[in-house]
Formats: sequence, C-alpha cells, structure tokens
Amino acid sequence: MAEILFEGSAKLLLSVVYRPPHCGNLSEFFNTFRDLELLYSHTIILGDFNADLSTASFDAGQILNFVDGANMHLVPYTNTHHTRSSSTWLDLCIVDDPEKVVNSGQHDVSFLSSHDLIYIAYKIRVERTKIRNVWARDFRFFDHEKFSRDLLAKNWNEFYIANDVDSKVELFNSFLLECFDQHAPERLTRPRKLPAPWLSDEIKRRMRERDRARRLWRKHKCDRLYSLFRVLRNDVQTLVRNAKKEYYTNFFRNCRDPGTMWNSLRHLGIIKSRNSGCPLPCSLDELNLHFASAGDREEAPKPEQLHADDGAFDDSRFYWGIVTPEEIVSALSRARSQARGIDRLPSRLLRLALPCLLPEMLHIFESSFALNTFPTLWKRALVVPLPKCRAPESPQHFRPISLLCSISKVLEKIAARQITEYLESRDRLDPYQSAYRRGFSTQTALIRMLDDVRYAADRRMVTVSVFFDFIKAFDCVSHRLLINKLASLGLSSSVLSWFRSYLSDRSQAVKDTSGCNVSSFIEIGCGVPQGS
Repeated sequence: MAEILFEGSAKLLLSVVYRPPHCGNLSEFFNTFRDLELLYSHTIILGDFNADLSTASFDAGQILNFVDGANMHLVPYTNTHHTRSSSTWLDLCIVDDPEKVVNSGQHDVSFLSSHDLIYIAYKIRVERTKIRNVWARDFRFFDHEKFSRDLLAKNWNEFYIANDVDSKVELFNSFLLECFDQHAPERLTRPRKLPAPWLSDEIKRRMRERDRARRLWRKHKCDRLYSLFRVLRNDVQTLVRNAKKEYYTNFFRNCRDPGTMWNSLRHLGIIKSRNSGCPLPCSLDELNLHFASAGDREEAPKPEQLHADDGAFDDSRFYWGIVTPEEIVSALSRARSQARGIDRLPSRLLRLALPCLLPEMLHIFESSFALNTFPTLWKRALVVPLPKCRAPESPQHFRPISLLCSISKVLEKIAARQITEYLESRDRLDPYQSAYRRGFSTQTALIRMLDDVRYAADRRMVTVSVFFDFIKAFDCVSHRLLINKLASLGLSSSVLSWFRSYLSDRSQAVKDTSGCNVSSFIEIGCGVPQGS
C-alpha cells in the first residue's frame, strides 16, 4: 500500500495486490484495508487476485462481499487472463466511488504477458483550502470587566498633558495594545477546514454517534458493529448533503447585495480568493515604488500662504464644529472592514474599548482640529497588491489597496460630515455633481444625460459626448488647486491648514497577502493614499 500526495488535493491510498494461486485467505488484507481507508478521501485497489470473478467460486464471493460491505465499486472488465484453453477475469480494479472514474479500459499486451493491461482515469478532488498561518487574537478567556479595569488604571494623565497630537496617539495605542495583549493575546492558528454554517446540533450529535460506532468497531472487529457504523455513516452523509443544499438554496434566494454574496462565496471556498496564491513578479520594494509613483504634483500652499480669512473670524466661512460622543459612536458602528492598519487596531477592538475610551477618542479628535494637525501615524498606509488578471507579469497588473488605521477613518467621516453639511446649507455644491451627495447617484447622472440628449434632439441639435479615463486620477490631483478650490468654497484658514497636514508627509509600505513580509516605508509626497 502507498500513500500518494498531490499539491492542493486530498490524499490517495493506492493498494497493489498480488495473490499467488490457491494461497491464503483474503480476509486479512480486507481487514487491514478497512482500517486504513477511513483516513483517506480516495482509495484504489489494483492487482491480480487469482480469483476468477466470471465464475461463482468461494474466492470470488469473498471479494464481491468485501466490495459490497465496504461500499466500493468494482470496475467492470472482460476476462483479463488468457491461456490456450480458457480466459478468466483475474485482474481487478476497485475504487471508492464510481463517479470518480472518468474512463477505463484494457489492452492486449501479448508480447509481454498473458494478462491484459487494465487502466482507469481517476478524478482527484482538489482541496478548496490550504493550510495557512493566521495570527489572530484569542478571545476565549476574555473578561470585559477585567479588561476595562486594567485599561482605566493606565496613566491617562500622561496622555492628557502631552503637547502634540502624535504623542497622544502613541500613548493611546500603546495603552490599548498592552491591555489587549494581556487579555486577548495574538496566537498563531492554522485553519484547515472550511466553515460549515449548515451543521446543526442534530447533525453534530449524529456525527458523534457515528464516531463512537467507528471506535467500537475498530476495537472489537465485529461485523455487527461494522454494519452499524456503515448505517450511521451513510445517514450522516445524507443529512449533511441535504443541509448544504438547503443552506445554499436559501443563501442565493435571500442574498440581495452582490458584494456580500461574492465575499461569502470566497469565505466558504466555493470560489478562489482574488489574492490566493498569486506569485509576485517583482520584489515588494519594487511594487512599492511603482504604486507610489504618480504624476507631477505641485506642493500644497504653506500655512503662511493661506489668506482665506487673515485669521479674523468670519461667520460666512466654515470652521470645525464641536465633535460629539454620538458622532464617534455612530461613525465607529458603521465601520464594516476588519482590516488592520499600522496601529494593529481594527474597528472591532475599538468598539470593545469604546465604553472606556470614548473621552480619550474625543480628546484626540478635538486636539487634531484645534491644532490643525492630522496624526502622523494615521498617514502611514499598508498596501496590499491585488492582481488585476489571472497571471500577473508586471507591477502594472496589480491594484493597490491601502489599509489605513481604523480610528483615522472615524475622524475622516466626522470631518466629511461637517463639511458636507456646510456646503449643502450654503448651496455651494456643483449642481451637476452626482457623486458623494445625498439623493444623487449614477442613476440620476444617467437620467440627466438622457434628458439633455432628448432636449437637444427635440430642437434638432447635435449632441457630442466626451468621456475621460484618467490613470491614477486621485494621485495626480494638484493639491495647490485643491486647497484653492476649498478656500473658494468658504473654508477658513485653520481648516485649510488641517487639510494641508492631512495631505502632506504621507508614506506607505507594501505587504504580501500573508502579511509576513513588508517592504520599507517610503514617502509619497503630498499624495493621498491609494485606496481606503
């Protein structure tokens, strides 16, 4: 017997048998094979049993009983051994499932032997998952009350008396990570199996009964116990098959969001992940340089060059408003991504600590607006390269997706909400803008365009449509023009200074899909991050 391994596939047990004529009992081989077959997804028996299956003999009956009892399949051949006076069926091929046999046949090789050559084409099932190393926090023994006590016991006075925003963010992250490392430490896990949301408590109970029957049969080697095990095994397979069918039917019937559907299919392993096993054609540093390269951009105006209001308060201009706790809770509760930025704090951990650290988050955001400074750590992005095609050969074949700090997105949402409310209240948005406006979408833009075309057609006018597709459009935005545009919309000098801090001194590093290797950080000038 031999164990055959294929990359990305289940293991195969191949048994090759030669039994001399009129020699020995086959039950010893069959018992050994039964013990081993339970450990494999694919099993094949090939060989010369010297038992003519075309006749009703004791040996032939023993083989047929084994095939039937083990729920296996005997590949049908004609007589395979030929002498001067007779032909017999001695060479056998037994497989675990007839549906896996794509093709079978036999050939005469009289120049070599009196036996025919038999063969099968066997279909190997490809495994959907590979063994991966995943670092994840262990919440099995997480006690929220103890975690909250330890977090509140930190020296937060040092946090409040810090002079700059970067120091406050650094202390905030270190205190929070220390508590999480103590109460929910990161551990290396190796997920091997796919998620099975269709497994019910009843199916799990029947699985335990099946495993118990299997242990008893292997211990006592009793035909009655083996028959019981076979019945339970087949019943469990039927239950699982029906449960999976019902789960997928309900899933596709009730799923309305395409993004959720595709993510769920990738999570279940039904389709491959977009970044699964894709080799990089170059080093991470080369990819990082390619992603960071952009068109020529003018430097954003310096603070002393901003003369929007000359420092004097003007009620018609926009100033940062008060940040409320409700805004922070609302923005954080809407966060769906669990990706980790450079601070190692996904939105899930922030939500767990929110009851204790809401005043500290509020203090950081107010300090950022008051000091016109966006924290430096929040301007560092980890870039994940996703292939645009099946076999990428150059850096141009990858799409950069930046992973930013989750807490920085909360501040960005609050800033965007305040500015949007100001522009809408003063009616300063472009009337032809459909993106990023409440009540507008691609549908309204299409309706407007069709209406213009019909209006022109009614008056026998010619309609010309021009479309532009810019490469790295956001990277090539002139920040001088952007700041001047914001100033013309009524934003004050202090707000423009905050935007200059937000846009400048950004850096990024590329990490591979496993997260084990990260390139060095490089400055990307005053460019905005490529992704979200």
